[in-house]
Amino acid sequence: MRITIPFFVCFFFISCQSSPNSSSNSDSTSLHNDSALSVTDSVSDKQSDTTTTSVPDSFALLSVTNWTIDDFITDKKYRSYEALRNTTAYNKEEWKDVKSPIVATYKGCDVGDYFHLNFEDVNGKTYDFGFGDNNLGEFVLCNEPQFETNHKYLNRTFRIYWNWKITKFPCCDGDYEIVEAYIPSITKLELIVK
Repeated sequence: MRITIPFFVCFFFISCQSSPNSSSNSDSTSLHNDSALSVTDSVSDKQSDTTTTSVPDSFALLSVTNWTIDDFITDKKYRSYEALRNTTAYNKEEWKDVKSPIVATYKGCDVGDYFHLNFEDVNGKTYDFGFGDNNLGEFVLCNEPQFETNHKYLNRTFRIYWNWKITKFPCCDGDYEIVEAYIPSITKLELIVK
């Protein structure tokens, strides 16, 4: 099952092979995305109102308010890639007032132009963690290899701990280059049992 994610990424590499221009001499740190979408199912804790992953929420939400777009894009050869700069600016604006954790309902996953992992809060705001370096813990939200929504969790409410994490993902239009940048990512999930 874990072969499908590398296959999906390889598909983007093979199908779209053009590089954006590079122009920046500033230093950056490059880390690898070792996330996986699929993990085992959860076990309910009968003494609590939540089912939780075993990974602690070990760090505070990064403060990115004063970050420039270049600060988000960790692979400096892509800093001049206009589509990535636009996507990064959009993410920065969309997520600027979002606290961690958030409470939201799982609305499913799908692959259209990109992979989407969607949640919606009570006010109708949608949170898409499709490209995040997500730690889903024990929750299998999407069934591989077709990336279909796991209906066991569809329309179930979660407490979502998230943070800005370095992630590799295909971006952003036309060429779908694999780039590296800080993206909102799930660090811990708790299923809220009603």
